[in-house]
Amino acid sequence: PLAKGDESKIKKKALNVRQEKNGAVSIENLIEEQCHNAEDLSTLMDRGNEQRTTASTAMNSESSRSHLVLIVRIKSTNRETKEVLKGKILIVDLAGSERR
Repeated sequence: PLAKGDESKIKKKALNVRQEKNGAVSIENLIEEQCHNAEDLSTLMDRGNEQRTTASTAMNSESSRSHLVLIVRIKSTNRETKEVLKGKILIVDLAGSERR
């Protein structure tokens, strides 16, 4: 999980998935951060990758031992019409999903 602050003090916390009574899904200890440009997003992704657990397998010497779920929400406002467009990109990398 990504956390703000001094990276040397960041402790990995379990991301427990909960379903609320109204059916909404929430994830404990999940942190959402804003990115204002591609460089911010790249830096954030690098930080997240550094926090992933890896180990050697028969298929890959640095196989990820943790899942990755990346949600990129995009909000764009037309400066002339003030129309707001929203989008979402979901990227999932499952731990140990290499195949022979």
